[in-house]
Amino acid sequence: MLHPQFIVDKDRTEIFAVLPIDEWNYIVSAIEELNNIRTGVEARNITEELLTIEQCFDAIANSRA
Repeated sequence: MLHPQFIVDKDRTEIFAVLPIDEWNYIVSAIEELNNIRTGVEARNITEELLTIEQCFDAIANSRA
């Protein structure tokens, strides 16, 4: 649960949110964890797209035929 406090302008429009440092650190940690998960998923997808050396040689040979 977040406990933001808001800074408002002269029209009482919220322009900034202030969080306790523990809550901010939790958000940063969660973002980093999600980024690590996303990076891992992307890495897994990349390895699924990689070709073996034999497939590379076959592709080169077929392109020259």
